[in-house]
Amino acid sequence: MPAHEGQRTARLRGRFGGNLFVYHNFTLHHNRTHARGGRRLDYNQIIRQSTSIACVPLRRALFSTGWNDWGENIYCEADSRESYAVKGDLMKLLNCAALAAVLTLGVCGPARSAPWTEGVNYFLIDPPHATSMPAGKIEVTEVFSYACPACNLFVPTMHKLKTSLPANAVFDFLPASFNASEDWPMFQLAYLTAQALGVADQTHDAMFNAVWQGGDLAVMDPAGGRIKSRLPTIEDAAKFYKAQAGVPIDKFLATAKSFSVDVKVRAAEGLIVAYRIDRTPTIVVNGKYRLHTESAGGNDQLLELVKWLVAKESK
Repeated sequence: MPAHEGQRTARLRGRFGGNLFVYHNFTLHHNRTHARGGRRLDYNQIIRQSTSIACVPLRRALFSTGWNDWGENIYCEADSRESYAVKGDLMKLLNCAALAAVLTLGVCGPARSAPWTEGVNYFLIDPPHATSMPAGKIEVTEVFSYACPACNLFVPTMHKLKTSLPANAVFDFLPASFNASEDWPMFQLAYLTAQALGVADQTHDAMFNAVWQGGDLAVMDPAGGRIKSRLPTIEDAAKFYKAQAGVPIDKFLATAKSFSVDVKVRAAEGLIVAYRIDRTPTIVVNGKYRLHTESAGGNDQLLELVKWLVAKESK
């Protein structure tokens, strides 16, 4: 940072983790314009654009340092105001720098200046798979496994996603089984059995806890950090559902071996193939679009992308 920016700029920088001002990316001029790569933005244009991308917190933070839009510092003593306040251009230049950096780097999220890109942020499922949703409803599916560590970490984001979806979206789960070495087939069967018995939703978070917080269904040895030599069985899962939901063990095991649950398992396997799932967690929107945290650019971006795809399908 150039030394002449002084303490005021340092105070502004500190409010944004040191990442707000990237001065080598643009040049400030005393005619109150910003130039970068040959493009010039008038100060008032930058103010208007910053408002359009919901940067009100940025403006508040700028003003909270004591400098108003006209270069006056409201925290200065009256007798020292003249030595600190530079009327007119100085504060506008600082505002211009901050807001232009926001426009350039996109630090005020989650609004986006361009649409999401097919093939980069999300992937088209071809051919699309027809859902069983009634007319007007949009299905949002998380492909997961209880034994998947990334799925366990994704649980808070999953809850945010469920609560943020519009009323016409229906959120559900699709258990995957493609990692047999970590007992995924057993957990797939356990989930689909619990679903058939009507207790899957109420025990969903508790099952993750039983697997990843040292419970009887853990697949990893906490002492050695390796996969256990004895992995949990469907009988162990039956004991869990007895304790959590009051399902008799015999009833759970009989349901797990039933024809109806076998049909569910085969259907789940077919969807995994049809959706071309290669990792978990993966989100599928209305049987047409596939995405994950990596493609979206992060968990917060995933939430916005899913809602964007739901809106796209709702048109």
